[in-house]
Amino acid sequence: MSIDLVLQLLVNKTSEITDILAYMQKNREEAAENLPLLMARIEALQLEANELKNRLYRPEKTAEIIMHESEKSEKQQVEEEKNQQEAPILNSKLQLQRAKGEVLGENIRARCTDIQSAIGINDRFLFIRELFNNNAEAYKATLNKINTAASFSEAEQQLQFQNWDEENPVAVQFMEIVKRKF
Repeated sequence: MSIDLVLQLLVNKTSEITDILAYMQKNREEAAENLPLLMARIEALQLEANELKNRLYRPEKTAEIIMHESEKSEKQQVEEEKNQQEAPILNSKLQLQRAKGEVLGENIRARCTDIQSAIGINDRFLFIRELFNNNAEAYKATLNKINTAASFSEAEQQLQFQNWDEENPVAVQFMEIVKRKF
């Protein structure tokens, strides 16, 4: 993962934390229930900051500065490429956990009666930003349509006009929550 990508992830996480804090400030009665989410986001930010620190200050980075590319052995170049390919991507791990239905070790696949109550504050911000182009009213209207749908296929029909990429991890996550309703 490049340093630029890690920096962008840090900016995104910081923005999410700011959004959560602003929401908690406006809705003080819900602050206690949103605190675990805030703590999880801060922990994720810390992990990505450590990833950046490791990328900037790793010993092989110093060796790269000292040693010219043409002087590196083939073994060293292969090792560097391997390290870059195996670099952990926290966001991918979290998305995989979400796809499996686990966040912070808790199973979230339990059936829900109200789709809005099944969506946490962070996911709400994520869905509004990524799937509904920052249109909170469209998000709320869509949730109301899903809540009134009699079956999953009817809910899917309500969502067809959205034209979401089926491979978009955010859209997949949203659809998993919708499936839990039925």
